[in-house]
Amino acid sequence: MNSDIFNNPLFQSLAPEKLRFIQEFHQMAKPSDSKQAAPFFMQMMQQARQKGIQFTPNETELLIQLLKSNMSEADQKKADMMLRFFHRKNWQEHILEASCYMGNLMS
Repeated sequence: MNSDIFNNPLFQSLAPEKLRFIQEFHQMAKPSDSKQAAPFFMQMMQQARQKGIQFTPNETELLIQLLKSNMSEADQKKADMMLRFFHRKNWQEHILEASCYMGNLMS
């Protein structure tokens, strides 16, 4: 995905800290498979929340599109399934559930 996505009118009205977070996310090295992508994404969303940044579903979808940009077609489809799952509930609920789940796996 190229940086033309930031020309979208949606991003011209974003708060500066939210836009900065998305641009930094766009530039960072991201996992190339869906198994690593989910924990990576959840960690990034938790970091955003700690900074007081909350994303709308459209903004979150953009982040997932950026995350999928260097994945194989098969892994992109798996990431799409994750996106559909996340759209069913409130994003904050998912982050809390995932954090608890990841904590249980690591204990």
